Amino acid sequence: MRSASEVRQKLKQAQFRHVKRILREQFPSDEDWPKTEVNEIKDQYREFFQETPLHQIASRFPDVAALMWVLEACPDEPLAPNGTMVGAMGGVLLWADTEEDAHTARDLIERVMEQASRCTHTEASPDPIKQSWFQRIFG
Repeated sequence: MRSASEVRQKLKQAQFRHVKRILREQFPSDEDWPKTEVNEIKDQYREFFQETPLHQIASRFPDVAALMWVLEACPDEPLAPNGTMVGAMGGVLLWADTEEDAHTARDLIERVMEQASRCTHTEASPDPIKQSWFQRIFG
């Protein structure tokens, strides 16, 4: 697990990377960029990251929002407003719009995991095929 200072550093790097990409899109030539315009854009995004609700940041920059959420930079704001946490699958957080949808999703995940845990056999070989659960279900 990373320390808060390491996560803060990752957050700074992610924000820098996104702003740099935006600047490269704005000024595609490798010539000197106009300093005043570059500073204005940097200030706009600095303000954006400081003042915008977390779910709006997440819609454009999900990696930045996740790091901010980890740091609890916005502890009162949910990562998914009006959402219900379903659970996690393979390290990915899953959300649903309602508690009923979350319950349905949890049931579906349980059935998928149950099906994936079963071994499949081929006619030629009685040994189970060594595949991931995803390959067994969707392969």
